[in-house]
Amino acid sequence: VIFGLIHILNYYTSNPLHLVGDRSIIQIPAQNDSSIVYEIGQCTSDKKQPFKYVIINKKVDGKYFRELELLEPFNNQVGNKIIQEIDARRADWVRYCANKDAAGLVNNVYAEDAIYYNHKPPLTGRVAITKEYQYMNNPAYNLNLKPVHIEVVNETTVFEIGQGIGSYEGKYIIIWKKDLRDGIW
Repeated sequence: VIFGLIHILNYYTSNPLHLVGDRSIIQIPAQNDSSIVYEIGQCTSDKKQPFKYVIINKKVDGKYFRELELLEPFNNQVGNKIIQEIDARRADWVRYCANKDAAGLVNNVYAEDAIYYNHKPPLTGRVAITKEYQYMNNPAYNLNLKPVHIEVVNETTVFEIGQGIGSYEGKYIIIWKKDLRDGIW
C-alpha cells in the first residue's frame, strides 16, 4: 500500500513494472460532494500479467490526485465461495459494531498490521485503530455495511466498496485479505 502522491510517483518511477490498459470498473463518490472518489479497476503489465487496483482520488484545487492506491495480481480462476466467506466476515464486523465492542471488532476482524485510512493520516495496527474507533462504543452509535461492489481479485484479496448506513452515511472501502495461517479473512 502506497500513501500520498510523492510516494506513489517514487514507486512507479523506480519500479520496473510497467502497466498498460488501465480500465475503471467502478468509480463512486465517497460523499455527496464528490471531492473524494473511490475506484476499482484493472490493468495489465507489459508482460501480460493482469492486475486489479483500488484507488482513492481526492480533489485538490479542482484536480483529482491519487491519495491511496493498492495494486494486486488478478486471478480469474477463483470461485464464488469467497464472496460467501466475505459476507460472513462483514456480518461479524456489523455484529461487533452493534454490540458497541470496538476492541472486539478490531482484535477479531482486523489484521495485526491493518491500516485504517479515513482521509487523514493513516493509522496502522490494532492499538491505534481501536483507539480511533472508541466512538463505536457510544450507546447511540449504529452502523450497517451494505456492499455496492465486490471485486474478488485472487485467492487472498477482495476489494469492497459499500455504503455505510446508520451513524455514518457515506461510502467505505474494505480491502479483505485472507490470513494464510488460519484461512480467516
